[in-house]
Amino acid sequence: MWQNPSTNQPANLYRVPVSWCSVIGTPAASASNTDSILNQRLITTSNRIFINPAGMNFISAAHPPGTHFPKIPDLDTAGGAGNLLLTIHPIPHYLDYRPVYDFSDFREFQNLVHRCKAGWEAQGGWHGIVVVNVGRYLIASDPVFCQMGVEDLECFLTGVRTSHTPTTTVGLAGCEYQVRSIVTWTCHDGIATVSDNALFLDTVNEQTVGHELGHALSLLHVCPELTSCAPMNLMNPIAVGGSPGSITNIGISNNDLNSARRAASYVPNVVVDPPEKVELGDIVEVSKLDAIFENSSIPSYADLSALKVIYNKSDDTVSFGQEIAGMLPDKIPKKLEYWTLVNTDNKSTGATKDLLTSIGVPPTESHGIDLVMKAEPVSVQPQVITIDKDPFVWQNVTLKTSAWGFRNGNVTELPSEGFFRTFVVSSSVLPANLFVQPGSTPVQPPAPTALYQIFYVFVPVQHLDLSTTKSFLVQAMITNSTGQNTALDSLVNSTIEKEGGARLILENTAYPIVYFPNGNTAQSPGTVNVTVEGISPESNITGSFDRQIMIQSTTQTTGKAEIAFPIPANATEGFHSLTFIQDGTAITAAGEVYVKTKVDCENLSTPEQCKK
Repeated sequence: MWQNPSTNQPANLYRVPVSWCSVIGTPAASASNTDSILNQRLITTSNRIFINPAGMNFISAAHPPGTHFPKIPDLDTAGGAGNLLLTIHPIPHYLDYRPVYDFSDFREFQNLVHRCKAGWEAQGGWHGIVVVNVGRYLIASDPVFCQMGVEDLECFLTGVRTSHTPTTTVGLAGCEYQVRSIVTWTCHDGIATVSDNALFLDTVNEQTVGHELGHALSLLHVCPELTSCAPMNLMNPIAVGGSPGSITNIGISNNDLNSARRAASYVPNVVVDPPEKVELGDIVEVSKLDAIFENSSIPSYADLSALKVIYNKSDDTVSFGQEIAGMLPDKIPKKLEYWTLVNTDNKSTGATKDLLTSIGVPPTESHGIDLVMKAEPVSVQPQVITIDKDPFVWQNVTLKTSAWGFRNGNVTELPSEGFFRTFVVSSSVLPANLFVQPGSTPVQPPAPTALYQIFYVFVPVQHLDLSTTKSFLVQAMITNSTGQNTALDSLVNSTIEKEGGARLILENTAYPIVYFPNGNTAQSPGTVNVTVEGISPESNITGSFDRQIMIQSTTQTTGKAEIAFPIPANATEGFHSLTFIQDGTAITAAGEVYVKTKVDCENLSTPEQCKK
């Protein structure tokens, strides 16, 4: 069993699913083996950085019938296909100990992530952490950039910068923070974008992917002021390298280890591996996307991005959330309301239109509504909070919630509670040719930036009549009128219009897996017996120890394979991943084996190995 180095106590291993995508125009997307390239990045990241220090193994979220990591279009190719454009806000603000220059436009970041999720939704839905393989990061043309007290070469020569400037960044990432107090918070639904490995060649340790996955699991920079306070820490914003292709700051502090593991436990469909069994984590999440930025007349706080439904098995609660495309304004518009309508039994019974109108529901074609919830932001109070030593302005939202149940032609007001989460992105993006004028203040990395919010309502589970085995229909609408409500945005597509809502089901996703029927300890060199399950039937599979290919096999008609897996002689002491990739796909089965390099003569079945 894995031993937590911060407590010296045994703890569970986590297999964290990653929903990879690649942007068309990047080297990975153009290659014939895109799935293999992206899977190898996960395998390397896990084995070089996370498995032994943190007890975490990042695995492919692909599972039958979906077979490939989506390739998504780049709709803004002004800076080159596959690249990601950002805009620097020209006016610095001061936060605690340093001046901060924020990036004011992350729209392409949000669009790429949204298209990645859409690609997974077409295959049944995304799971775990969403990661997008992009090209280079560019700062978009900005004529006022040269007035910021900093200079790049174009500013120096012309006084106005009009071209897209490459940056030294290799990733942007973050997660949805739920702040319960100034010092108590949790991190959910991590997202990352990382530069294509062919452009930055960090092939030895994959520190780039590891660093951004750290952000997606709540970790912020250990040295936000860009000092050398922790030069070998994974979360240092400055890459420390030896030879090209080998970034060496891959250490994880005990505090970061425990923060990341806590965030991993909240990842939807995380696989938990206690001794002698494998089980899925407590969080089950299903979502339905809506188009974003499709109507320029709608403010971002009224632009529905996704509907989310979360079942927490540990406290037996179901929460319904609406993700919006931006942040609330400091002054809340009058009667801004987020409505969620649920048909729990797929029948036409439930609320009549008159009953829905009586509680203020906007006009809708949804039918058979058994449950209605409303979240109404009533105030916004900015406050400075600190997450992982990095202070930033947090928008504290007070939510008023209401819920109603409908049965036998009657309406009953139900108890409800609300909470909100804010997606916060971390970045250290500076132009590659940036230099500071003599006597001016050095530019520091941007503070963590809040991009958008999610408003949740939950009611006691006994009022829901939901299960993990049957589907239900959900509609979401946003209004802010003072008279008869009219939805500014709602879930819209032909199927939703026909059925009256998005059809969802709260069920865990079972990933292919590697079992160890005789225990997961092995000698180097030697073999360990493994059973592979969940791969497509009669498929060729390739088994790797870390990144080293060791064996090839074929699954049975049940998708199962029993294999004596060889442990290489050059293996080091500790945990290592065994990964079986279904050839030509992104589907993998993963497990972890503990390798011993010293011969255990007392328990060895062939004691002659101990003889000198």
